[in-house]
Amino acid sequence: MFVSGVERTVAWARKHQRTLSIAVVAVILLVAGFLYYVNYQRTLETQATQRFTELQGTIASGNFQLAIRDLQGFVDRFGSTEAGRQARLVLAEILLQEGQARRAGEVLGTLAEDVDEPLGMAAARVQAAAFEAVGDHEQAIRLYLRIADAARFPFQARESLADAARVRLQNGDADAAADLYERVLGTFDTDEAGRGYFEMWLAEARARAAAGGNAAPLAPGVSPDPVGPDTGSLDTDAGQP
Repeated sequence: MFVSGVERTVAWARKHQRTLSIAVVAVILLVAGFLYYVNYQRTLETQATQRFTELQGTIASGNFQLAIRDLQGFVDRFGSTEAGRQARLVLAEILLQEGQARRAGEVLGTLAEDVDEPLGMAAARVQAAAFEAVGDHEQAIRLYLRIADAARFPFQARESLADAARVRLQNGDADAAADLYERVLGTFDTDEAGRGYFEMWLAEARARAAAGGNAAPLAPGVSPDPVGPDTGSLDTDAGQP
Protein backbone atom coordinates (compact mmCIF):
# COMPACT_ATOMS: atom_id res chain seq x y z
CA MET A 1 0.00 0.00 0.00
CA PHE A 2 2.86 2.35 0.80
CA VAL A 3 4.65 1.67 -2.49
CA SER A 4 1.40 2.04 -4.38
CA GLY A 5 0.75 5.38 -2.71
CA VAL A 6 4.24 6.62 -3.60
CA GLU A 7 3.79 5.53 -7.19
CA ARG A 8 0.50 7.42 -7.45
CA THR A 9 2.07 10.53 -5.94
CA VAL A 10 5.01 10.41 -8.36
CA ALA A 11 2.65 9.91 -11.28
CA TRP A 12 0.52 12.88 -10.18
CA ALA A 13 3.63 15.04 -9.74
CA ARG A 14 4.85 14.19 -13.26
CA LYS A 15 1.44 14.99 -14.71
CA HIS A 16 1.23 18.33 -12.88
CA GLN A 17 4.91 19.24 -13.02
CA ARG A 18 4.28 22.69 -14.53
CA THR A 19 1.70 23.59 -11.90
CA LEU A 20 3.99 22.42 -9.10
CA SER A 21 6.90 24.44 -10.48
CA ILE A 22 4.78 27.59 -10.58
CA ALA A 23 3.55 26.95 -7.03
CA VAL A 24 7.09 26.44 -5.71
CA VAL A 25 8.28 29.65 -7.36
CA ALA A 26 5.28 31.53 -5.96
CA VAL A 27 6.01 30.29 -2.43
CA ILE A 28 9.68 31.26 -2.74
CA LEU A 29 8.74 34.75 -3.96
CA LEU A 30 6.20 35.12 -1.16
CA VAL A 31 8.72 34.17 1.51
CA ALA A 32 11.38 36.41 -0.04
CA GLY A 33 8.92 39.33 -0.18
CA PHE A 34 7.92 38.82 3.44
CA LEU A 35 11.55 38.74 4.59
CA TYR A 36 12.30 41.87 2.56
CA TYR A 37 9.33 43.69 4.09
CA VAL A 38 10.32 42.71 7.63
CA ASN A 39 13.90 43.85 7.02
CA TYR A 40 12.70 47.08 5.39
CA GLN A 41 10.41 47.90 8.31
CA ARG A 42 13.17 47.16 10.82
CA THR A 43 15.55 49.46 8.94
CA LEU A 44 12.88 52.16 8.63
CA GLU A 45 12.12 52.02 12.36
CA THR A 46 15.83 52.37 13.16
CA GLN A 47 16.25 55.33 10.81
CA ALA A 48 13.11 56.97 12.19
CA THR A 49 14.26 56.61 15.79
CA GLN A 50 17.66 58.11 14.99
CA ARG A 51 16.17 61.01 13.03
CA PHE A 52 13.54 61.73 15.70
CA THR A 53 16.28 61.88 18.32
CA GLU A 54 18.07 64.47 16.18
CA LEU A 55 14.89 66.53 15.95
CA GLN A 56 14.70 66.86 19.73
CA GLY A 57 17.34 69.59 19.56
CA THR A 58 15.26 71.65 17.14
CA ILE A 59 12.16 71.23 19.30
CA ALA A 60 14.05 72.19 22.47
CA SER A 61 15.53 75.29 20.80
CA GLY A 62 12.16 77.02 20.87
CA ASN A 63 12.25 77.75 17.14
CA PHE A 64 8.75 76.41 16.58
CA GLN A 65 8.50 77.41 12.92
CA LEU A 66 11.60 75.36 12.14
CA ALA A 67 10.35 72.55 14.37
CA ILE A 68 7.00 72.50 12.54
CA ARG A 69 8.73 72.31 9.17
CA ASP A 70 11.12 69.53 10.22
CA LEU A 71 8.46 67.54 12.05
CA GLN A 72 6.08 67.73 9.09
CA GLY A 73 8.82 66.43 6.81
CA PHE A 74 9.55 63.67 9.29
CA VAL A 75 5.89 62.65 9.50
CA ASP A 76 5.61 62.63 5.70
CA ARG A 77 8.53 60.21 5.49
CA PHE A 78 8.25 58.12 8.67
CA GLY A 79 4.58 58.51 9.57
CA SER A 80 3.98 54.74 9.62
CA THR A 81 6.65 54.08 12.28
CA GLU A 82 6.36 54.27 16.06
CA ALA A 83 8.60 57.35 16.08
CA GLY A 84 6.35 58.82 13.39
CA ARG A 85 3.31 58.40 15.66
CA GLN A 86 5.15 60.20 18.45
CA ALA A 87 6.18 62.95 16.04
CA ARG A 88 2.54 63.46 15.03
CA LEU A 89 1.64 64.12 18.65
CA VAL A 90 4.51 66.55 19.20
CA LEU A 91 3.75 68.39 15.95
CA ALA A 92 0.07 68.68 16.84
CA GLU A 93 0.93 70.08 20.29
CA ILE A 94 3.21 72.72 18.75
CA LEU A 95 0.62 73.64 16.10
CA LEU A 96 -2.02 74.02 18.79
CA GLN A 97 0.30 76.22 20.82
CA GLU A 98 0.95 78.32 17.71
CA GLY A 99 -2.77 78.86 17.14
CA GLN A 100 -3.16 76.39 14.27
CA ALA A 101 -5.81 74.19 15.84
CA ARG A 102 -7.40 72.90 12.64
CA ARG A 103 -4.08 71.81 11.24
CA ALA A 104 -3.23 70.17 14.58
CA GLY A 105 -6.34 68.02 14.30
CA GLU A 106 -5.46 67.06 10.74
CA VAL A 107 -1.93 66.05 11.73
CA LEU A 108 -3.23 63.74 14.46
CA GLY A 109 -5.34 61.84 11.96
CA THR A 110 -6.48 58.54 13.45
CA LEU A 111 -3.93 58.66 16.27
CA ALA A 112 -6.52 60.03 18.70
CA GLU A 113 -8.99 57.20 18.06
CA ASP A 114 -7.36 54.56 20.28
CA VAL A 115 -7.77 56.09 23.74
CA ASP A 116 -7.05 52.73 25.37
CA GLU A 117 -3.31 53.13 24.86
CA PRO A 118 -1.12 55.95 26.28
CA LEU A 119 -0.14 57.67 23.04
CA GLY A 120 -3.70 57.56 21.78
CA MET A 121 -5.03 59.04 25.02
CA ALA A 122 -2.50 61.88 24.90
CA ALA A 123 -3.42 62.52 21.27
CA ALA A 124 -7.11 62.55 22.16
CA ARG A 125 -6.53 65.26 24.78
CA VAL A 126 -4.76 67.39 22.15
CA GLN A 127 -7.60 66.72 19.72
CA ALA A 128 -10.18 67.77 22.31
CA ALA A 129 -8.24 70.97 22.99
CA ALA A 130 -8.16 71.61 19.23
CA PHE A 131 -11.94 71.22 19.09
CA GLU A 132 -12.21 73.78 21.88
CA ALA A 133 -9.92 76.20 20.10
CA VAL A 134 -12.07 76.20 16.94
CA GLY A 135 -15.30 76.52 18.93
CA ASP A 136 -16.56 72.95 18.51
CA HIS A 137 -17.40 72.61 22.18
CA GLU A 138 -19.74 69.63 21.95
CA GLN A 139 -17.12 67.56 20.13
CA ALA A 140 -14.56 68.57 22.75
CA ILE A 141 -16.85 67.54 25.60
CA ARG A 142 -17.67 64.19 23.99
CA LEU A 143 -13.99 63.43 23.55
CA TYR A 144 -13.10 64.49 27.10
CA LEU A 145 -15.81 62.17 28.42
CA ARG A 146 -14.62 59.33 26.22
CA ILE A 147 -11.11 59.77 27.60
CA ALA A 148 -12.48 59.75 31.16
CA ASP A 149 -14.38 56.53 30.51
CA ALA A 150 -11.26 54.84 29.11
CA ALA A 151 -8.89 56.14 31.80
CA ARG A 152 -6.87 53.55 33.70
CA PHE A 153 -5.93 55.87 36.55
CA PRO A 154 -8.04 58.26 38.64
CA PHE A 155 -5.95 61.31 37.76
CA GLN A 156 -6.59 60.73 34.04
CA ALA A 157 -10.35 60.56 34.54
CA ARG A 158 -10.18 63.55 36.86
CA GLU A 159 -8.38 65.77 34.34
CA SER A 160 -10.73 64.93 31.50
CA LEU A 161 -13.91 65.27 33.57
CA ALA A 162 -12.68 68.62 34.88
CA ASP A 163 -12.02 69.81 31.33
CA ALA A 164 -15.50 68.75 30.24
CA ALA A 165 -16.99 70.53 33.27
CA ARG A 166 -15.00 73.66 32.48
CA VAL A 167 -16.30 73.76 28.92
CA ARG A 168 -19.87 73.21 30.13
CA LEU A 169 -19.55 76.03 32.65
CA GLN A 170 -18.00 78.38 30.09
CA ASN A 171 -20.96 77.72 27.81
CA GLY A 172 -23.61 78.44 30.39
CA ASP A 173 -24.66 74.87 31.23
CA ALA A 174 -24.03 75.09 34.96
CA ASP A 175 -26.24 72.10 35.83
CA ALA A 176 -24.24 69.77 33.59
CA ALA A 177 -21.01 71.29 34.88
CA ALA A 178 -22.06 70.58 38.47
CA ASP A 179 -22.82 66.95 37.59
CA LEU A 180 -19.37 66.60 36.05
CA TYR A 181 -17.63 68.19 39.04
CA GLU A 182 -19.44 65.67 41.25
CA ARG A 183 -17.96 62.92 39.07
CA VAL A 184 -14.55 64.55 39.50
CA LEU A 185 -14.94 64.40 43.28
CA GLY A 186 -15.84 60.75 42.95
CA THR A 187 -12.28 60.06 41.74
CA PHE A 188 -10.85 61.28 45.07
CA ASP A 189 -10.48 59.48 48.36
CA THR A 190 -12.17 61.29 51.24
CA ASP A 191 -9.03 62.97 52.61
CA GLU A 192 -7.02 63.11 49.37
CA ALA A 193 -5.16 66.35 48.65
CA GLY A 194 -6.69 68.57 45.99
CA ARG A 195 -10.29 67.61 46.70
CA GLY A 196 -11.14 71.04 48.12
CA TYR A 197 -10.11 72.70 44.87
CA PHE A 198 -12.83 70.90 42.94
CA GLU A 199 -15.34 71.28 45.76
CA MET A 200 -14.89 75.02 45.26
CA TRP A 201 -15.71 74.70 41.56
CA LEU A 202 -18.67 72.45 42.28
CA ALA A 203 -20.04 75.16 44.60
CA GLU A 204 -19.47 77.75 41.85
CA ALA A 205 -21.34 75.62 39.30
CA ARG A 206 -24.24 75.06 41.69
CA ALA A 207 -24.42 78.78 42.45
CA ARG A 208 -24.57 79.59 38.75
CA ALA A 209 -27.22 76.92 38.20
CA ALA A 210 -29.32 78.40 41.02
CA ALA A 211 -28.96 81.82 39.39
CA GLY A 212 -30.21 80.49 36.07
CA GLY A 213 -26.93 79.49 34.45
CA ASN A 214 -25.34 82.95 34.62
CA ALA A 215 -24.26 82.89 30.99
CA ALA A 216 -25.55 82.30 27.49
CA PRO A 217 -24.02 79.54 25.38
CA LEU A 218 -21.03 80.73 23.39
CA ALA A 219 -21.20 81.02 19.63
CA PRO A 220 -18.68 78.86 17.72
CA GLY A 221 -15.25 80.43 17.79
CA VAL A 222 -16.03 82.82 20.65
CA SER A 223 -13.77 82.51 23.67
CA PRO A 224 -14.99 82.89 27.26
CA ASP A 225 -13.39 85.03 29.99
CA PRO A 226 -9.67 85.28 29.53
CA VAL A 227 -8.48 82.15 27.85
CA GLY A 228 -5.22 81.02 26.36
CA PRO A 229 -5.15 81.22 22.54
CA ASP A 230 -3.90 77.67 22.18
CA THR A 231 -5.84 75.23 24.35
CA GLY A 232 -8.95 77.12 25.41
CA SER A 233 -8.06 76.75 29.09
CA LEU A 234 -9.04 79.45 31.53
CA ASP A 235 -6.42 81.91 32.61
CA THR A 236 -4.42 80.46 35.50
CA ASP A 237 -5.15 83.50 37.64
CA ALA A 238 -8.75 82.39 37.74
CA GLY A 239 -7.83 79.14 39.46
CA GLN A 240 -10.03 77.06 37.15
CA PRO A 241 -8.82 73.54 36.18
